[in-house]
Amino acid sequence: MAGPDNSGLREMMLSHAQACMKRRILSLDRRIYGDRHPSVSQDLSNLAQVQEQLGFYTDAEKNERTSLDIVRAWYGNDHIEVALERPKSALWAQGTRSLRLLSICSVWSP
Repeated sequence: MAGPDNSGLREMMLSHAQACMKRRILSLDRRIYGDRHPSVSQDLSNLAQVQEQLGFYTDAEKNERTSLDIVRAWYGNDHIEVALERPKSALWAQGTRSLRLLSICSVWSP
């Protein structure tokens, strides 16, 4: 007789652990590089992806927007890095429903 399926709980626990790890990396990079460095931008984007998976859409949106602001300030509006960040920002402008749909469809890869 098989036990209860705890895969959903296990997934959630792993996602929370990933979020904790990504917050720690973000904290370390902020100490090393300061708040407005591309490494910090990438850390914020990585954290936002996990937050979105966990359903923390407001926090994820805030971190994605901050990431885009850092990239724009660092590279300027016409740089490829800014172009790569814009689609995520545009989805936030449409609302979190678009992001949930993308997560379900696995279009936006981590």
